[in-house]
Amino acid sequence: MYDHLWSQQWQNLQDIGPLTHNRYRLMLRELPKFSMEDCSILDLGCGRGAFLSLLKNKYPKATLSGIEYSEEGKKSAHPEIRNVIQVGDLYEVAERLPRCSYDLVICSEVIEHLPEPEAALNIIFSLLKPGGIALLTVPCNMRYWSRQDEVAGHYRRFGMKEFASLVTNSGFSVKKNYGWGTFLGLIYYQMVSALGPEKVMKTKVTFVSKITSRFLQFVFRVDDFLVSSRGLQLITVAQKP
Repeated sequence: MYDHLWSQQWQNLQDIGPLTHNRYRLMLRELPKFSMEDCSILDLGCGRGAFLSLLKNKYPKATLSGIEYSEEGKKSAHPEIRNVIQVGDLYEVAERLPRCSYDLVICSEVIEHLPEPEAALNIIFSLLKPGGIALLTVPCNMRYWSRQDEVAGHYRRFGMKEFASLVTNSGFSVKKNYGWGTFLGLIYYQMVSALGPEKVMKTKVTFVSKITSRFLQFVFRVDDFLVSSRGLQLITVAQKP
């Protein structure tokens, strides 16, 4: 399924999608609060390694690795990132990794694809060193469920308290948990959803689309001041005791 999605312009959407880039910005904003120099970082479900590339630039001394289900996703990664990505089932590959060996585990827009989110959170907990950080993002609020979710293979969207409870039950201490996208980001998402995934998948990367994306990324910062449980996107930072 995911190889097919990557071949159907998913790469283009990753390149120009303003909500995707906004999510990366929010994630990077959380990391300076923790020591990331000379650390080991694992990105579960890393796609084409776009966020790993950002981390490589920000933390050049960090040891990076990623797991991606889709071979097509890895093929589209930048060569210097492609070499650190393993392809395979998240559970199977993660089970072969050494326990308590990572300072930071990222799992962004992955858990909603899994039938048992608790299992994924337990794996993340086991891979982290004591004191290690989990940086998690999932779609928020079932009220925003659309055909976009169905085509992407989502099982559900999560409530803020619901997800925090899942994370806590896996042994983590939740350091931050907030919903983003209650205004402009939400309006954009609803407009895109109204177009339908078939039309969205046909989006081409052009000069105009890139400029439009940059503009929207800037405009979406308004939503930073409106975080609430009604947000479109859930950002969670958790720590292993």
